Amino acid sequence: MSREDQLARSTIVYFIGSFGSKLLSFLLLPVYSKYLTAEAYGSYDLISTLLQIISPFITLMLDNALYVYVIGTDNTKERDNIISFCTKVMLTNSCVAVVGFLVFNYFCSVKYIGWIIVWLVSSNVNATWLQIARSLKKQKLYSLTGVIITAITLSGNIIGLVILGQDYRFLMISNCLAYTVSIVFLESRLHVVGFVKRGNASRSLKLKLLKYSAPLLPNQLSWWILNVSDRVMISYFLGTGANGIYAMACKIPGILMVVHGIFAAAWSDDILTSGNMKDTEVYAERIYNMYIRVLIGITVVLMSANKFLFKYIISGNFIESFKYTYFLYIGFIFSSLGSLLGAFYGYFKKSLNVSLSTIVSALVNFMINYLFLARYGIEIASLSTCAGSFTIWIIRLAGLRNIVRVRIYRATKYMFAILIPLYFLKDIEGFVQNLVLIFAGVAVAVLINMKTIIEIGSRLLIKIKRT
Repeated sequence: MSREDQLARSTIVYFIGSFGSKLLSFLLLPVYSKYLTAEAYGSYDLISTLLQIISPFITLMLDNALYVYVIGTDNTKERDNIISFCTKVMLTNSCVAVVGFLVFNYFCSVKYIGWIIVWLVSSNVNATWLQIARSLKKQKLYSLTGVIITAITLSGNIIGLVILGQDYRFLMISNCLAYTVSIVFLESRLHVVGFVKRGNASRSLKLKLLKYSAPLLPNQLSWWILNVSDRVMISYFLGTGANGIYAMACKIPGILMVVHGIFAAAWSDDILTSGNMKDTEVYAERIYNMYIRVLIGITVVLMSANKFLFKYIISGNFIESFKYTYFLYIGFIFSSLGSLLGAFYGYFKKSLNVSLSTIVSALVNFMINYLFLARYGIEIASLSTCAGSFTIWIIRLAGLRNIVRVRIYRATKYMFAILIPLYFLKDIEGFVQNLVLIFAGVAVAVLINMKTIIEIGSRLLIKIKRT
């Protein structure tokens, strides 16, 4: 099996398990916008955002170190020691976090504090168990778990909001239940407790894992600043209602980002298990440029159809959200390309380089929001996210020049120019005019990806003939 076929196969496996959960956010948009006020959805989104800040301090990003080191080793004893140490640290820190939350709640009462605590702990345990499954190359188990989480979350959200009442606590309860069931299911297959009991990491191994994960902590916080700090600042400067509008604007670009994560997971598996990076360069460069064209094509179609999507999917309270998505779509491209480059830094265990690039981009994002958000409104948050994503891509691309060759083809560079006029066409009115814009967007997307479409079609025909 060729590397391209193996990459495609891994992507499909991750897709089966992850697509439902990624599609979930899209399917629930009409439910959220109909049964929740902008303020209620803004509050739920703010809680979710704050938990994302706290989680890296609980895991110390050791789940990433676990994945990188376990997937690349055939030493069973070392594998057990790595899994044991990383899991023990996460569980210990979770207990500390619970105590901290309870003490804080004693002095400052927090609404739904019990569910918030369960959500925090269950999400981190679930994330670690999933990384263990992935590092052990159990992609099918990883994917099946994603299906289970999706089914429980989807049914829980609909029952909670539509039948039981219009309260965002039901969204939290659904998440808690889904993660808990997932943990029980994964434990029944992985027996992580057995790894914890068998493992006894040496001091040198602990230091090696912490040395890798330590730079990823500021990296993760910087990603948070880059992707979701906008919402905290919007809530502060413009109110939770404005945050609800912006959070809804982020939904479709956010779905694209997590769908990209499906391919990124398969890409990381491929790069991290490469034997010789010199042999990988030509292959990786070709796939990378092909992926750029695919991302641009998808973005062109969505930017062209953006007003239609929001008109028929989003209810009246959030309809203005479409105005703030255009920079987010473009930022999605740069963010995706930057994340793929991170796999090369992971291969060479250069986590510090990854962190530095993310910190600089986060500073760019923060300064734009701090200086202009209160004055110019929500669209500044979209612009700052786009600028930060572009910064991280450029820094990582430049940083790889002396490590591995990943060039951007000249023809590929020119394709970015296609996105510029679409921003200025966002206010176009009229059903026919918008329909023409959509068809033009689809035509452009097909044209710039024609070579890829023909190549995939040829491969499929060959496989069909062989069978």
